[in-house]
Amino acid sequence: MIKKITLAMLFVIIMAFAEAREASAFGRYMSSFNRRYGTAGTEGASCAVCHLSPSGGPRWNFYGFKVRCELSVGETIDQALVNLEKWCPDADRLDVIQVPPHTASGHSGDHPAPSPRLTTIQVMPETAAVVAGRARRFNAVTLDQHAKPIVAPLTWTSSDPSIGIIDDTGHFVALAAGVTTITAGSGEVTGTADVRVDPLPLHERAYTLTFVVNDAETGEPICDASIRLDGITLKTGRTGSAVFAAVSHGAHTHCVSKGDFAPLSGCLFVEADMTMRRVLMAV
Repeated sequence: MIKKITLAMLFVIIMAFAEAREASAFGRYMSSFNRRYGTAGTEGASCAVCHLSPSGGPRWNFYGFKVRCELSVGETIDQALVNLEKWCPDADRLDVIQVPPHTASGHSGDHPAPSPRLTTIQVMPETAAVVAGRARRFNAVTLDQHAKPIVAPLTWTSSDPSIGIIDDTGHFVALAAGVTTITAGSGEVTGTADVRVDPLPLHERAYTLTFVVNDAETGEPICDASIRLDGITLKTGRTGSAVFAAVSHGAHTHCVSKGDFAPLSGCLFVEADMTMRRVLMAV
């Protein structure tokens, strides 16, 4: 009789130990599952995730069988969940648990997918060369954690505003030769592009050329004198000056004249904004 009681007590202890281990394993699994999928407090946090019966038991559904296979080869619970996501048919990683159909944790309403968040900004083009004085447009592609497009407000900046500036629409204006980095940012997420600004070719450069004409005897400015530069003629004003705009880089011929003064002709080389003083002698 005592032997039978002892055996019965031993059986109860063994069963209690087994149930405790099972409960501990279930707790560890559901903790990892809820943490990864956000199902805590929903129908998804139940035995029906892995078992054919909502109350658990020895019969496993397809997902539970796959979990046991993963764990049997030494994977951690977290890694097993990751490995099983490849079975997901439509990129919603939780839909893999919809076998069998009554498994509540497969319902999207029970565990909505994480809200899209901005993770990547790609500035296009990634590199560019712009001639000083010209402009170009930069665009930004904003993507969420699933590499899908997402709308996000952007702030554009140039690392060296003396080289080039950019506005809030991505419109970049090159100012001077050099290099700068364009950054499009939203919160802590940024994307960049490298920009090289090249000097304007010599044949495309334009300068301002100012002539000042004075009387050789009096030193007074000569008003209404004619200045011809490469076929273009301007008259001096009250200050004895005339301004030619957009003069190209290189050599130019000119002639300064007025009534009773001896005309003055010559050649000059323009490579920057210049002021030329000319003195006329009365005849």
